[in-house]
Amino acid sequence: MKAVDPQIFTCLDAYELAELLGVSVRTITLWARHRPWRLPPRAQLYEHELLRWRQDVAYAWLRERDE
Repeated sequence: MKAVDPQIFTCLDAYELAELLGVSVRTITLWARHRPWRLPPRAQLYEHELLRWRQDVAYAWLRERDE
């Protein structure tokens, strides 16, 4: 049986996303809970409620907003 390579991508945590967006970590956590539309789509990792965002999706989301 042929092994399937999992898709590998880089994730950003709340600290890294805050730096990228120029806001505080507290703002990221509040937006994630109460205003998720203000952030890039979150990455669903396992069954946990970790705040993580795919780096490529976050950059694409920022480019869309700048257009």
